[in-house]
Amino acid sequence: MTQERGVAVSYFLARAPTGPGSRPASSSSTCESIDYMQRARTTLRPGTLLASALQELDTALRSSRTSVAIATPFMSLPVAERLIRAADEGKATERRLITAVNDGAVSGGYLDPHAIEAFIEAGFNVRSLRNLHAKVVLVDERWGIVGSGNLTAAGLDGGNAELGVVLSVQQTATARDHHFTSWWRAAEQIDIARLRSLAQSYRPVSPRRREREGQGGIWKPDDRSPPRLPKRRSTGGYWLKIMYDLPGRHPASHWRTASWISDRHTLADDGRPLRRPTYEIGDHLVVYLSGGETPVCPAILKVTAEAIFDPERVRREGREGDADRWAWLTEVDCVRMVEVPDAPTLSEIGVASESVRQQGHIHLTPTQYRRAFDALNS
Repeated sequence: MTQERGVAVSYFLARAPTGPGSRPASSSSTCESIDYMQRARTTLRPGTLLASALQELDTALRSSRTSVAIATPFMSLPVAERLIRAADEGKATERRLITAVNDGAVSGGYLDPHAIEAFIEAGFNVRSLRNLHAKVVLVDERWGIVGSGNLTAAGLDGGNAELGVVLSVQQTATARDHHFTSWWRAAEQIDIARLRSLAQSYRPVSPRRREREGQGGIWKPDDRSPPRLPKRRSTGGYWLKIMYDLPGRHPASHWRTASWISDRHTLADDGRPLRRPTYEIGDHLVVYLSGGETPVCPAILKVTAEAIFDPERVRREGREGDADRWAWLTEVDCVRMVEVPDAPTLSEIGVASESVRQQGHIHLTPTQYRRAFDALNS
């Protein structure tokens, strides 16, 4: 692979500077780094060199709390799906990816457009920087890795001769606040129509070609690897969740901290709860605030647990009286949110207003969901 002119990374520093005139890391930063690594269930310290980084990235993403920032020119769908699943198990609501969309990378089999779209559908804000050559993953401003490997099987799981280094807290902050931020500002939003057009020319690199060109082997999931993300069901996966328009639900901060939603229930003659919602773990819910002066969709939530009948929690944490009618509780995480004045309307996401009357939730098509996501992501 020839190196393009432009952004390149040469952060290969084994440790923070310790020579004359340099400033050693503070004890508090060191403690924070060690605490984060313990929480992330990894013993790797800053300065550790990695020839294969896939498992460490998986672990770090699962432990994310606030933010994930990724830069990679090339990527493959199986690796993208694994890292998306790991990020989905974390708590980060700010998730950004920079790649380098160009015809040569796609037709050459190094950049899979389906992998980019998978990140977009999973709630990542994705941009393209044409001269990107950096390979960086930064998690929570507390953990980072910089290396030579792309987000491909050969690049991350030992197929190629690669090398990366775990960053210190200070290096992670610098990489995020200075380098990644400058790339992000220079990058462009992904053109979905062009991406799908390019996908028609994509052909994965064959094992024989990899061997001929010196590329590593094909990554095969093993027992340690999480299963691939399920395909969206034709009858589900994306929903419009209709909720009352209340003042407390207008600020974006409300959705950032929301941990559950509730749905209406009825009781059978023997007291059993009925009308359990059929959301599945991993489904995405576009929130629609109904009944106000300007009905809009200010947030997208992701289902993290199956619905349970829990009137006590609804009574304790919800509005007065909700437990008597809305006691099916579903735990969620926030994927995207905006302030109400910036939120899209039903017509802007392609949903007829008649379809939501006297409904608690309805199915969305992938196109309707994508419109909502793009509107909240702009």
